[in-house]
Amino acid sequence: MLNYGPILAAMPRPAAVLDTRGEVPTFMGFSTSFLAELGLKAAAVQGRPLRDVFPPDASLLISDAIRRCQRSAKAAHASVTYRNGRSALQRDVLASPIGERSGGQILLTVEHARRDMFSKERRTLLDRLGPLNMGMVYVYDLAARRTRYVQKELLDLLEIPPAGIEFEAIRGRMHRHDVPAFIAHLAELAAMDDDAVSEATLRMRVRDGRWLSVRWRARVFARDANGAVSKIIGAATDVSEHYALSKALEAAGQALALAETVERRRVGRELHDATVQHLVAMDLSLTALERRISLHQEGSSALHDTRAALSAAQREIRTFSFMLHPPELEERGLPDTLRAFADGFARRTGLQISVDVVGRRRPLSSELELALFRVGQEALMNVHRHARARSIGVVLRYGVGDVSLQVEDDGVGLPEPSARSIGVGVNGMRDRMVQLDGRLSLEPGVVGLRVVAWAPASVTARSAHRARRPVSDMIDVLKAEPMQGIA
Repeated sequence: MLNYGPILAAMPRPAAVLDTRGEVPTFMGFSTSFLAELGLKAAAVQGRPLRDVFPPDASLLISDAIRRCQRSAKAAHASVTYRNGRSALQRDVLASPIGERSGGQILLTVEHARRDMFSKERRTLLDRLGPLNMGMVYVYDLAARRTRYVQKELLDLLEIPPAGIEFEAIRGRMHRHDVPAFIAHLAELAAMDDDAVSEATLRMRVRDGRWLSVRWRARVFARDANGAVSKIIGAATDVSEHYALSKALEAAGQALALAETVERRRVGRELHDATVQHLVAMDLSLTALERRISLHQEGSSALHDTRAALSAAQREIRTFSFMLHPPELEERGLPDTLRAFADGFARRTGLQISVDVVGRRRPLSSELELALFRVGQEALMNVHRHARARSIGVVLRYGVGDVSLQVEDDGVGLPEPSARSIGVGVNGMRDRMVQLDGRLSLEPGVVGLRVVAWAPASVTARSAHRARRPVSDMIDVLKAEPMQGIA
């Protein structure tokens, strides 16, 4: 490790070297002018993390500059304010890479703040907007209880006058079902980590009576001397069109699923009412032919094989017909429909099938019930086709916030990893579950194969982090001062 002491002492500006290999940047060397600049003694800096040497606000901005420096391998700049005794100092801090062999070390140099057309906050604003995917920008000062900046387009979008409106007026324009999500968003803002982003989509009513879906994304902009969040920077985006397209796509998906169900039932009825009847007629004709003529041994054997093939075809088509036209899921519910289907499938295939329901039954969305039922259908058909099994156990399990379906057989299992790609059926089952934020897995069973489909039973709200400041205080802040435009 290099001895940076003489090098730093010779530099014209206060300088220090940080070791960035650990979880947080740590001071490993500094000049005497650096100590004088901060008004600290060597013991308060040597080996200490960055956040213990600079105040929280400045530490956050310098950490950002260090990360940009590491990503680009180029110097990165941060404008900060800190105190030396009673004096508030405005400084520019430059983070520079030392070299390829430095082992994760960064050089910090401190100089007087440049006088240019941008204030410290405006320059830092540009550095902090990246993760927010842009939008209409706002900055809220929790410490001063006022907005520092609100982009004009955002005021125009919500038809807010430049003087702003108070909290109750904002809440009055918000859809009543979105108020709890708004309260949770406030709590999360007060407790966010420096690199976290809080997001909420709220429906806001504008003057002509329309509802706009506005997505709010915010992150920490600054902290006070005690480490509490003091300023929030965010971006608001009108996503009404996106939501309308999503609803249209969802409706189209539901219509496609309904059309698929109707078509499956039509094909099932056609197979049962037409194709099977033709096969039955052929079997009767062969029986009549056998009575009318005498065949030699080879002819009798061929006729026997033909009748056996016809019987097998009849059984297979009846099974497929039952698969395509099962009991009514909407009328009977998922547990009873699974049992009825399993009973019918067992009669047609000779398999022993048991269906057990574990946990307290509760209503599920029609999409989820249909997906689980189709997975059960496909899993049973795969066992019939490939597993050479004698018995199958089906378990429908209701959890606290999820539901799962398990189908396990006593067949040959999966002898090779490549067998996990059995036809298109497995991919179809997996796609159905993924569309519902679920998953499907194939696992070795006690003897054969176990297919497990899992999905959340409902969409749960994201848990809010423990707030450093009570939510009621946050609301009082919004109530106390109206929103404003450019501060």
